[in-house]
Amino acid sequence: ILSLVSLLYHEQAQYNPNAHVTSIVWLVFPYFKNGSLQNVFDKQIKFSTRVLLDLFLSICEGVRQIHEKQMAHRDLKPSNIMLLNNSHGVILDFGSMKPASISITTRSEAQQWQDWAEENCCVQYRAPELFHIETNSLITCQTDIFSLGGILYACCFGKGPFDDVYSRGDRYLLNK
Repeated sequence: ILSLVSLLYHEQAQYNPNAHVTSIVWLVFPYFKNGSLQNVFDKQIKFSTRVLLDLFLSICEGVRQIHEKQMAHRDLKPSNIMLLNNSHGVILDFGSMKPASISITTRSEAQQWQDWAEENCCVQYRAPELFHIETNSLITCQTDIFSLGGILYACCFGKGPFDDVYSRGDRYLLNK
């Protein structure tokens, strides 16, 4: 993950090029006193239009930085966005990050990636093309754009567009 973060040049990805490589691994994480975007929704806090636009723009800028490196996050969701302040989001959890374009040529590859998506991508913010992956298809960073749409919806309404469906146990509707 350190090598992935080093690819990004943005205030959201703070990388120290002077760090020494040793056999000891130090994980240093910033503290975000404002918590995550999900925490804001759970507390039913509403954003002003200006704050919402600034916040969403900062999230989009972080995603743009990822996409410029030919990568895709693949698990964008409110709990993976920490708030530096009320109008600036910081993207976390790069564990699902993969190349931006993935070519699927066989049925076994399609099934393998579909299984991977089920395990690694939040169902409420997962792009439709990750539910039923077809042979001879191309998965692109557009999956992140779909997730951004869900995040924007959640910023406006305090919950994701598919949260009610999921909480009712109608998960099968999301898979169709």
